[in-house]
Amino acid sequence: MLQVGFAEDVEIILERLPEKRQSMMFSATIPSWIRSLTKKYLNDPLTIDLMSSLVGDSDQKLADGITTYSIMADSYGRASIIGPLVTEHAKGGKCIVFTQTKRDADRLSYGLARTFKCEPLHGDISQSQRERTLAGFRDGHFNIPVATDVAARGLGVPNVDLVIHYELPNNTETFVHRTGRTGRAGKKGSAILIYSQDQSRAVKIIEREVGSRFTEFPSIAVERGGSMFEGIGGRSGSSFGSPSGGGYGCTSGRSGNRYSSGGSDRSSQSSGRIRFGGGFGSNDGKRSY
Repeated sequence: MLQVGFAEDVEIILERLPEKRQSMMFSATIPSWIRSLTKKYLNDPLTIDLMSSLVGDSDQKLADGITTYSIMADSYGRASIIGPLVTEHAKGGKCIVFTQTKRDADRLSYGLARTFKCEPLHGDISQSQRERTLAGFRDGHFNIPVATDVAARGLGVPNVDLVIHYELPNNTETFVHRTGRTGRAGKKGSAILIYSQDQSRAVKIIEREVGSRFTEFPSIAVERGGSMFEGIGGRSGSSFGSPSGGGYGCTSGRSGNRYSSGGSDRSSQSSGRIRFGGGFGSNDGKRSY
């Protein structure tokens, strides 16, 4: 969470703690910027790294049990290939779909709900509702959360079989973090990266930086006008549904009044590292998380 804008909040908390104390810092990964934070906040710390034996001493490596795939899709048909990918590669198990924006998380989960049990997970959803959603996912009440990056930080759910990147992430580190939701604790998992033709070079960059060659799937034919987004939401930038809705565990059910795309998560704040606009190879830098 420090990476996406909460460092200042942590510093405020630390200022109010006793000078003499024991501090412990936990992180799913330990890239170089995390090491820098330990030097700032901790005094001569003992480092216990459980990941090095699995993925080696690297900032941007995947666990050995994860198999990576890629598939090219135009933007108009991208939503429509999610269903076939889930059916073929999750095989009824747990799957997480990552989107770049809250609006896409809402729209995609709404469209997928016609066929699958799924829920959105993003920063416009209240903390209590997110906790209910995560509990439902862990307990198997539904199999697919459609999540933004901020909402998925620290998402520790065992036995996730498949991760789908609906859009390219902002950087390689985010790709590793998303993909690391599967293949945990030595288990096997799969990750599928969806990209457009003009993002081919960005895919090669990810392959090189994570040291993993993606297996390319053949494109899935989608008829124009066949997108699951048709009739959902309206014009770009408009809110989807009502801000008063519920979500998983609420009595209002799936009546369509539970979504809101207003506001923003905090992932758009600069972390001092290279970002790639609205995603690798994207010309749209105006993203809302």
